[in-house]
Amino acid sequence: AFGGGSDLKLYHTGGTNYADIASGQQLYFRVAESTRFYVQSGGAQFVGSLYGDDANKIELGSSQDLEIYHEDNTYIKNTSTGGNLYIDTAVTDGEIRFTSNNVNENMIVAQRDAQVELYYNGTKRLETSNTGTNVIGIHVDDGATHDGDVTFTGASSNVVWDKSDNALEFTDSSKSIFGTGGDLE
Repeated sequence: AFGGGSDLKLYHTGGTNYADIASGQQLYFRVAESTRFYVQSGGAQFVGSLYGDDANKIELGSSQDLEIYHEDNTYIKNTSTGGNLYIDTAVTDGEIRFTSNNVNENMIVAQRDAQVELYYNGTKRLETSNTGTNVIGIHVDDGATHDGDVTFTGASSNVVWDKSDNALEFTDSSKSIFGTGGDLE
């Protein structure tokens, strides 16, 4: 139904129906003389006006529980009570990447059935593994508690804090050195 004060209604009842949009042309959907959505040969845009207003939202779900919008910053927001926001890849070897610099610089990479990697300025600094975590570079903490055995790995020998023995154990060729000039070994 079109015009004459009636509501505009578009619907499909089966079969294959489509409309071609010529190159360089747009199809606009307007509300109260303001363009809210348009389709062109390069894709679709949701906007507040023909010239684009920030803070207009794409809302999905029966209660508009998912919002995607831009308002100086860009937001993907789950507004449901008690609900979770999932970012998922259904590809068996797929990754989820958070990137910057036009996808040229990794920030976070999550690999399916494998590690999660954290980057600083495009350089990997932390990754998970099947046995725990690996820090690439220097680890600095403001106080640490280790609840288990701790191994200090040297070039040719190790020192182990053995929790079950409550002992600091030195392997052959390991030593303790005391004093500024190594006066006591």
